[in-house]
Amino acid sequence: MAENYPELYRRSEKQWLPIDKGFADRLFEKTRSVVNRNLEKEEPALARRELQFLDFAPEQASRRDILIRIQQGRRDWWQRSRSPRALVSTPAHGFVLCVVSQRVNFAEPNELLRQFSQELLGLWGCRSTIEPQGQVHWEELFLENPKTETYVRFEFSVDFFAAAGDGRWWQDHRIPGGVAFTANSVGHMRRYREWYEGKPDQETWLLETAMGTIARAANTKYGQATWLRQLVEGRPYVPEVACPVLHPKANLTGYDWTRYRGHLHTDHAVRPEFFRVAPEKPPEAKLRNCAKIISHS
Repeated sequence: MAENYPELYRRSEKQWLPIDKGFADRLFEKTRSVVNRNLEKEEPALARRELQFLDFAPEQASRRDILIRIQQGRRDWWQRSRSPRALVSTPAHGFVLCVVSQRVNFAEPNELLRQFSQELLGLWGCRSTIEPQGQVHWEELFLENPKTETYVRFEFSVDFFAAAGDGRWWQDHRIPGGVAFTANSVGHMRRYREWYEGKPDQETWLLETAMGTIARAANTKYGQATWLRQLVEGRPYVPEVACPVLHPKANLTGYDWTRYRGHLHTDHAVRPEFFRVAPEKPPEAKLRNCAKIISHS
């Protein structure tokens, strides 16, 4: 696949790791450790078991090989997450597709990197829709309800990360190694905790986790990309939605539980405004009331 993009140049900015023969292997481990470390801040169990990783170096595989690996990885993910059984299988609520490559890791976020990322997303093969914020790609996952022996379907969006985000206004979406796509079902996660771990209604935990993630958005010299929306006269953006949290944490008090604000929409996978060499926010990254803080997908 990489042979189709011979002009993906290395960036001159800070390099995450030294370049040598073991570069790709170390980046595989670096990428996993960064993702897991971030998860451990929210929920240690997530870092241990709840992501399905698929990572590869495009220089070492043909387009056909990559396609086969992605589709096999998706099937493995669906299977382990559909009907988890103690001592047999554990679910993965999210899927992470990583490209680990010197060339991609140090590439400028230009049109070539956008085309490369778009082709990789095409190999994933998930369906897409055109929404007001742009083209959104969707993945799905099933989970068996052990009491009824029926299956519930969850649909959720695919998101994009890249090493090129380091030091730019979209730094929240940086990841070492190259580029990555993630698809995470909070609905699948919630129901697994309730149905299989015997935990009470997880809506409060889910909302506080989501709001806490937005509250910790990177504050770069270009400002934040997303942030919590303050209540207006005590009311949220969607006034008919009552707050499900009886006693919100101190750092979340006074903030909207229905919408957040920012210059990007987290449901938008390959954002055109990311693929520009200048590090500051582009004019088209307009302020907006973004998506729901959580959905049950």
